[in-house]
Amino acid sequence: MPWPNFEFPSEAAWEELPGGPVATNEATGATWRLVATNTATDPCRHLFMHPAHPDFQGECAVAHVDDRGDAAELAIFAVLVPWVDIDDLELEELNGT
Repeated sequence: MPWPNFEFPSEAAWEELPGGPVATNEATGATWRLVATNTATDPCRHLFMHPAHPDFQGECAVAHVDDRGDAAELAIFAVLVPWVDIDDLELEELNGT
């Protein structure tokens, strides 16, 4: 039985992910994974997670992508760095600005 109100990400949404839609970590085989979809927002928002992103020293990365079907936009991106207390980071650091 399909999940209620679930939308698969469009190709445009996958293309917005840092490193591309796959970004395979050669050492671990890890790639981007779809974690959640919120269809209650307009546009639909998808949450992706990469457990060992090759462009970020194998650290865990998360991304929120706003998906309009034919177009998408990376809304939030963060790399989760071990041993760093998130309360010690500035908001600009978390947003990469």
